[in-house]
Amino acid sequence: MKELVGGEVLARGLVANGIDTLFGIPGVQLDPVFAGLHDVRDSIRIYHARHEQGVALMAYGYAHVSGKIGTLLVVPGPGFLNAATGMLTAHACNSPMLCLVGQSERQFIGSGLGVLHELQNQMGIAASLCKWTARIEDQNTISAMLAEAITQTRTLRPRPVYLELPSDIVRMTVADPAPVLAQETQTLPLLDLDAVRETAEALAKAEFPMLLAGGGAALFPAEVLMLAELLQAPVGMSENGLGVLDARHPLAFSQLGANKLWGKADLVLALGTRLFGPVYNWGFDDDLAIIKVDIDESELHRLPVGLKGIHADIGQFLRALCEVLPEYLQKRSRPDAVLDAVRHSCQHDLAPLALPRQIVEVIRQALGEDGLLVSDVTQLNHAALDMYPVYKPRTYISSGYQGTLGFGPCTAMGAKTGRPDLPVVCLVGDGGFMYAAQELATAVQFNIPVIMLIMNDNSYKNVEGILNRSYGGRAIATTLVNPDFVKFAESFGLVGCRVHTPEQLHKTLDELIARNEPAIIDYRIGDIPSAFWLRFLPQVRKQKPLNPHALVKQS
Repeated sequence: MKELVGGEVLARGLVANGIDTLFGIPGVQLDPVFAGLHDVRDSIRIYHARHEQGVALMAYGYAHVSGKIGTLLVVPGPGFLNAATGMLTAHACNSPMLCLVGQSERQFIGSGLGVLHELQNQMGIAASLCKWTARIEDQNTISAMLAEAITQTRTLRPRPVYLELPSDIVRMTVADPAPVLAQETQTLPLLDLDAVRETAEALAKAEFPMLLAGGGAALFPAEVLMLAELLQAPVGMSENGLGVLDARHPLAFSQLGANKLWGKADLVLALGTRLFGPVYNWGFDDDLAIIKVDIDESELHRLPVGLKGIHADIGQFLRALCEVLPEYLQKRSRPDAVLDAVRHSCQHDLAPLALPRQIVEVIRQALGEDGLLVSDVTQLNHAALDMYPVYKPRTYISSGYQGTLGFGPCTAMGAKTGRPDLPVVCLVGDGGFMYAAQELATAVQFNIPVIMLIMNDNSYKNVEGILNRSYGGRAIATTLVNPDFVKFAESFGLVGCRVHTPEQLHKTLDELIARNEPAIIDYRIGDIPSAFWLRFLPQVRKQKPLNPHALVKQS
């Protein structure tokens, strides 16, 4: 067998473990790795972007919609720090990412000598972004370390993992270049059958039970549906949980409806959600019992006194619960009067947002049943969270609690590479778009047919509105000067269109989706009613004193 250096072994190990897509930017510390990727280029697609933030967000979008591992490869120091935004967003939104990051030669790590791209404690910084971190210290462990990193992406809660590649390691000859395969399956937490039965009994006794589904429930829509229909209980969905239950189902509610139902419930079963917003903002009193189920045991350490935490795989737990629940449960009828009243109240609250509703409804119609909407941090995003009907999990992609301004264009491009069979629209403001405008070149180079729908109002409108409303009209540093986005798109070789009304948007979206090529729509939006308040829904229960720095684990 030909002698191989570490970079070649790493490249072949990726292919052997089924990694067929990689997002990266080359640099001197990674030259042996990219040379190795050249040799396997028929087996792995390499998307190189114009900025490491773009690379990481593309990997996030790819992973989030495909369920596969999003793999990124960047140089140390500034390359790693540029990519950190995407890694942090993937951490918040529970997406499996393999972050391969270059490093100086081992002898110089932590030396402070000022070698190229030196960053003190790079791996320590990575530990705050990733669930697992490691450095390869011996070239003969490259295959095993890579396999372990890939195994870690599949273990329990999906989040980024970090593997550091010293530049001397990837240049050295490897004694045994045979790849090591990662584990395909994972060991799940032991299912506590007593906890299952206790939960079934509590749900059966509750007068108004409610389910709260977060991003952790997104892999188990069938199980959530089965339980909801057995109980005839409403399902409130978090930002990352939207689509766990089809929005058209009579039991499905977004956050606005869930907030209103929260005040009526006597028992909430929380599935794969941090639960911080509801408990801390909506209120928690002695008349509300909460049972929280999560694959990540650390989430159960953050529960306030009075909440019961169950460490379990959500799918496994729900299947067992649905099996035993009929033993405890008498036939229930759906509380239609309450649910209808809540829906009516939601529609009343959202009535002032007529134009945002028209726009998101046009997008929904254009995307059909399965299309993907990536929504950046924009006024339309705040409205869409409660006005855009999501039919399936992970078809509405946001940056979750990170609120990552400018993440949309690159995330959408990654999503399209992960699901090339589906139309993808990125809803983004003019401010956020310019964070990633250079990546239009990447969309053209690799023919990634994403439609960038830019809400153009020449300002950071969310911030401007807050400063004006809450701080006596003292908006500052929010106005923007933009290029002509149509000419800007055309300069990259993209299609550029301009619209002013929902009707024009409808026609343009249909035409561009049919063309299936990268495009920009410049929507001159003007002033619209703010939906920002939807991110901070009112407290609906008497708030017990909570100290988020002193929350305790409940058995």
